[in-house]
Amino acid sequence: MTQDEAQTIALWATSYLLEDDRARDGFLALTGVTPDELKENLADPGFLAGILDHVLGNEPMLLAFCGQRDLSPDRPAKARQVLSPDEYWGE
Repeated sequence: MTQDEAQTIALWATSYLLEDDRARDGFLALTGVTPDELKENLADPGFLAGILDHVLGNEPMLLAFCGQRDLSPDRPAKARQVLSPDEYWGE
């Protein structure tokens, strides 16, 4: 998976979160990120990796997101690894 593909999947995940009031509010409350900070950080691979972490940590959300985008459920995890490989593997 390329960096561009990984960023696209992460941006899709961001869009998914923003389209669902409950998912968006949960993400913002859990992370403490403001809507403005979210917009400002959409080009930051580490931030996008964090969004994928959030989706990956909630299996029903992950499956709904993947279903919406017709993605295999392993694709967001692969995207997460590409966006921030050292953090993903605990290095």
